[in-house]
Amino acid sequence: NGGAQALHKKLKRYRMVKTILSLEKAIDLRSFYYPVHTQRGIIHDVDSFGISGNILVQGYVGQGKSILMRYLASNEILRGRGKIPVLVELRSIRRRPLERFLRDELELLNLKMSERLFSYFASNGRLVLLLDGFDELDDDIQQNVAEEIDAFARRYEATKIVVGSRPNSAIASSSYFTSVNLSPLTPTEYPIVSARLASEKIAAQIRGKLSKERSPVTEVLTTPLMVALLIVRYRIEHTVPENELAFYSDLLDLLIRRHDQSKGGFRRKRRSKIGDHALKRVFFGVCYLTRKHKSDLEFSLSELERFVANVCTRLSIDGAPDRIATDIVRVTNLILEEGGICRFV
Repeated sequence: NGGAQALHKKLKRYRMVKTILSLEKAIDLRSFYYPVHTQRGIIHDVDSFGISGNILVQGYVGQGKSILMRYLASNEILRGRGKIPVLVELRSIRRRPLERFLRDELELLNLKMSERLFSYFASNGRLVLLLDGFDELDDDIQQNVAEEIDAFARRYEATKIVVGSRPNSAIASSSYFTSVNLSPLTPTEYPIVSARLASEKIAAQIRGKLSKERSPVTEVLTTPLMVALLIVRYRIEHTVPENELAFYSDLLDLLIRRHDQSKGGFRRKRRSKIGDHALKRVFFGVCYLTRKHKSDLEFSLSELERFVANVCTRLSIDGAPDRIATDIVRVTNLILEEGGICRFV
């Protein structure tokens, strides 16, 4: 009984997180959590998806994938079904075999399992695997990890697996997972989310200013991260952005630095090796060139690389255009690429 209580106490730590609004101190996610929506409805636990098999949760930056995974883990504890939620950040796998990685994570919960015991728990559906941040894996190991997850799903059919990732990752093609996309916030939801993320006083002031000034910014408050950025700005300047340009300028800085800082000091690996300031300058240049030359603001990946090369030449920034283009897509997530076609989020 004492061991079970100790395990329960450790599992409760899944609820403690740092966010954009609280980088210094971890807070209980239940104090600010707003239920995410999908095409299948509101998600409260793994059964809410209405999917009997394994699930791939896809969402763009700031939609709350990592918070959702922690919420699912904490809810699994409260449900008391006798299942152990194993929440892992896949970027920590490095080059360990998946099963070894999972057993190492269980050991951190004081559950040291032999291969045989682990196989017993997995074969009998006593584990719920929540694998977060597939897109944060380095390119050179993504495919291998996807194949290992597939093999695990095939071997242990009784174990529920939920993977979180940005769209278009290697795991998306797996036949062992059903993809579920997180839905954007609606215009009626952002006031509720702001009240969850900030004090009622600040949330009311923001709503009042947005309404009074008829700010077009309300149209882009489609993710919790967007709402959080607005709150951060308001706390500092006591103003709301005058237009979308001012809003996105701050958003880019947030996505490049503060979003990764909220994940325990994690810094998304740069293929180009250029710094934050240079990446921002290139992104701004690409925005200008696409606006000037592309009336539909949709362009091919090769065109994006040419735009990047043009900007780098004009600004005397050293770096391979293809690698910088990849960083713009993967680090900022403000330009999306699918099937070689790019568009702004």
